[in-house]
Amino acid sequence: MTSTTRLDSLAEAAEAAPFANIAMLGGPSGAGRHLYQVLHTAELNPSLCIIDGVSTLTVAVQGGEVWITGRGRTLAHPRRDHTGWIATLHTNERDPADRQAIVIYEGAPETGLTSDTAACAGAAGALVAIARHLRTTTVSARIKTALLAERGITANEGVDHDALTVDLPAGGALWIDNGDATLDYQAEDYYGVEIWYYPEDPSEGGGRRMLEAVKEGHRGLAGSRADLPAVLDTVENAVRTGVLTL
Repeated sequence: MTSTTRLDSLAEAAEAAPFANIAMLGGPSGAGRHLYQVLHTAELNPSLCIIDGVSTLTVAVQGGEVWITGRGRTLAHPRRDHTGWIATLHTNERDPADRQAIVIYEGAPETGLTSDTAACAGAAGALVAIARHLRTTTVSARIKTALLAERGITANEGVDHDALTVDLPAGGALWIDNGDATLDYQAEDYYGVEIWYYPEDPSEGGGRRMLEAVKEGHRGLAGSRADLPAVLDTVENAVRTGVLTL
């Protein structure tokens, strides 16, 4: 089993990082400090961890984390002694037996610290970019964007669930999901949507279904597009007229 210790977050400005963390990065002029600064500047939000006794910078990506350390299993070496970064994607499947460790970048000693660090950050950044793109193309994101752009209605993403909610002026809220409290998946996997009205907290029950478009099997992008007008109309009607008329 992997042992991971996450240290206090490095300060937003690298110059203000805790002294203990700076030492683990090789000091103010160490190779690890340079790597952190490049990852931070690229807005990859690196975290400093000790994983199985090895100082590691991690970057969260879709489906896991990228772990980065030096060939010598350290971040604290001087810049002149740098021999290459190794970046490994560790997937986070629920079943530990399904998890994988995939090397996505391996630097060479002759590359040099500056070029090696830029290439390593680029490899991690590519995975982060994929995740950011996927978040904008989920069924949830498509409905949320359409509600705002076409009807001027703001939908909220859940904190402890993956449904969309719309607060109603007359009280209560609409809950938009696929029947399983989520819309957080790509349109290619779409099979339907439901809209429920809850006068109080949904956990207390008492909801009323306002729209049901859930069918057997995946209906894909075409199905999500076909259902979207009914979703927008149902939400707009509830916001405009109040739930008592629904």
